[in-house]
Amino acid sequence: MYNSSRTLCLIIAVLIEVFAMIETHAQADFETFPRDPLTKRIRYKESIQMPGVNAHQLYLRAKTWKFNKLKEGHYILDNQVSTKVKVVAEPFEFIHVDLKGKQAKTRFFYLVTITISPHAYQYTISDLFVGSNPGKKQGIRLKKERAERIIFKDISKSKEYEKRLIQSYRQEVHRVISQLIIELKNAMATPREEGIDDW
Repeated sequence: MYNSSRTLCLIIAVLIEVFAMIETHAQADFETFPRDPLTKRIRYKESIQMPGVNAHQLYLRAKTWKFNKLKEGHYILDNQVSTKVKVVAEPFEFIHVDLKGKQAKTRFFYLVTITISPHAYQYTISDLFVGSNPGKKQGIRLKKERAERIIFKDISKSKEYEKRLIQSYRQEVHRVISQLIIELKNAMATPREEGIDDW
């Protein structure tokens, strides 16, 4: 009963924190995005303490999240590093951007790394890429480029339709990442059912 109450409180705290973040940055601009001080690439990184939850339990929760998140055929990898375990996933999402007043679909790619240690985990979201030809056929010839080239583009002298395009890229990337963090934190705060075998 105590563990259930503690888990519920943790999930509620996560939701309050993340929804507050979304509300604050509802209109995403380039200052919204955290950057690695060395590479200048966009990188989200947070360490979260999980008292009373051992590394194996956290690993199973991370695997459950990854299994539910990834679609068949996406690249996935787990690896052991010293006493820590990394669960790595490379999913993509479809996003919709403003292309001269019309909604155009393209893809948004990112890398998620969950590093697990006893009673704690750290997630990192990095290596962001976006499709650079929205509205075109999303096949194997999809052109993509680093998200930073679009998100941090100076649009002060751009035409109005170009400004709307860049702003829509920023807002969609921010929306996907914010939702991803909600899903990930909820998954890591939710115990797996006992008796389910690992895969």
